[in-house]
Amino acid sequence: VLMAAGDILPAAVHGVIADSAYTSPRAIWQHVMGKNLHLPVRAATVIADLLCQKRLNASSGSYSTVEALKNTDVPILLIHGEDDHFVPLKMAFENRDACAAPCKLLVVPGADHAMSYYMGRGAYEAAVRAFWERLTSEGPPSLVLFFRFKARKASGRAVDQHGAKDQHRRRAKADGIDPHDGLERHAHREDELDPRDADTTHAEHRQKCG
Repeated sequence: VLMAAGDILPAAVHGVIADSAYTSPRAIWQHVMGKNLHLPVRAATVIADLLCQKRLNASSGSYSTVEALKNTDVPILLIHGEDDHFVPLKMAFENRDACAAPCKLLVVPGADHAMSYYMGRGAYEAAVRAFWERLTSEGPPSLVLFFRFKARKASGRAVDQHGAKDQHRRRAKADGIDPHDGLERHAHREDELDPRDADTTHAEHRQKCG
């Protein structure tokens, strides 16, 4: 969905929300093969290109999310887990910095891949609500696209909703933090978006972050 943001979209599409988005098919393939599966990246790239050529008649590097975002004109909300081992956090920053349209990035501390909602529900809902309210204030939108890149089995392990919360509580208890409070709080870092400021422009956020 996010890679389609650079195309001419239907008039009904007023924004895109992307959770755990990668920068390109080739980049995510190389990361998973090299970092998660510990396979030769060069060989993995050849395999990825062959599969894409066979199914899509294109190479894995023929297009990317970054290229799409450089040409988009719809507002974008990016959400990413700080501890995402499948799609690295740096890809979220690359996507944000490439976006030509207003773009917000919410980083959820302690969240693994596609677990941001469960690890930071309050911040997640606040960011989505602020994004939606901003769009409706400019005119009633008909559609906002929501995309979540979720791997069924990343690095040979899967964590469900309850498992994620239990994991967070164990970490919080070891650190002397109230685990119930930690599930709803959004830690402040200079490279992440405070959901209360979700209606600021991309340029203003970057200036604030230096």
